[in-house]
Amino acid sequence: MALPTSSQYPKAPKLLFDDGQIRGAFEEICRRLEKPLDVEYEHTSYRTAEGTLRHACQLSVSIPDVLDESARGEDHLKARAKQAAWLHVLAKLHVSGKLAELIPQSVAQVDQKQRTGVHDSQEREEQDEDEAKDDLEPTILDEQTIEEEKDAKRVGWLPRRQLPNYANPTL
Repeated sequence: MALPTSSQYPKAPKLLFDDGQIRGAFEEICRRLEKPLDVEYEHTSYRTAEGTLRHACQLSVSIPDVLDESARGEDHLKARAKQAAWLHVLAKLHVSGKLAELIPQSVAQVDQKQRTGVHDSQEREEQDEDEAKDDLEPTILDEQTIEEEKDAKRVGWLPRRQLPNYANPTL
């Protein structure tokens, strides 16, 4: 699953793109929406066939009347399993388009309260259209970056924000 980038969500809280601070970003979004954030964790542990101890975290995130999502994260450390679950929720919201609905909604409410210079509704619509055009800038990668990423994948290096491979999703 793909994770969102700051270029895709320029008005999102910066914490959203820090792997360990995703919950804080959701708390900030909920403050903007003036809605409560309901988070539930269920932790389990198990041993693999090789005898390695693994931790799993089932995470449920709910914002009343806005979203209800759950996901699972696994790792050999309990804290990293929790972090993986947050990354998984974030990726699911991004891929489904729910994150795009959530971020503009939260930003729009704050912007509406803070706007004082725009009085005419037609002028406000024109300003919104200009902002939307600015948000759609393509990302251009050079050949060297593409080759470095291909090389990194060949040797097994994982990028920092890539989700772990969930080998046993039935647990």
